[in-house]
Amino acid sequence: MKRSTAIALALGLGLALFAGTAAASGPSGGAVDAAGLSKVRAYAANAGLSKDWQDFFVLVAYRESKGKNLVGLGHDSGAPPYIHLNHGEGEAVAAGRAYDRNADQYAGCWPRSVYTWGSGGWFGILPANGLEVFDDTAWVCLHPWTVTDPAISLVMAIGMARRLMGWDSFDGTVLSLRVGWGDPSSMGDADVLAAKRPAYAADAKAAGLSVTFLDRQLTKPPLADPAALALSLGANLETWMPGA
Repeated sequence: MKRSTAIALALGLGLALFAGTAAASGPSGGAVDAAGLSKVRAYAANAGLSKDWQDFFVLVAYRESKGKNLVGLGHDSGAPPYIHLNHGEGEAVAAGRAYDRNADQYAGCWPRSVYTWGSGGWFGILPANGLEVFDDTAWVCLHPWTVTDPAISLVMAIGMARRLMGWDSFDGTVLSLRVGWGDPSSMGDADVLAAKRPAYAADAKAAGLSVTFLDRQLTKPPLADPAALALSLGANLETWMPGA
């Protein structure tokens, strides 16, 4: 499939999805899409994840997107035209740094600007960070906009969680991992964890979870074959990867 055709298909898919969702106001803003959060849980369950992991990804999605996969934070250049984008240059800078760390992987795939507009989707993922789960595989050239795709973004989120849990600073708890989602270097900082706890406790309550969930100990979620899992969850490879 030609790259231009893949982009056209991606646009068509995105517009169709956006037409079927409630009006979004961007990450961590606007009304909660309860149906969207239910979809997060359903995708996680269909991926074979335990209830703790289903709850964790609902917790992340509550703050990052309010359950809306077609939202983002960054700037317009390179961003999916079908998402509601809240403007934030800092997130675009972070996306650029993530891309530059992995640039060799993506040479010959998509223009840098398509990776560096910011973050988006259910879990507020920076494209290059999310795509890292497919590094050194035939899926390395998946389109960066797949951070907005429910099936693929769930696989990305599992990969990110597994990598964060490998940091020495990770203390094993939901709270530590949730803090690490945005700031890995603070996962083991007691002062940061204490400062962040009230906000994440409020998120947990609002998402229908117990505040004691923040202290739950986590074990790494399974992820034997990221591509196979994405396909089993309904990822459309022809839409998202040129040459498929």
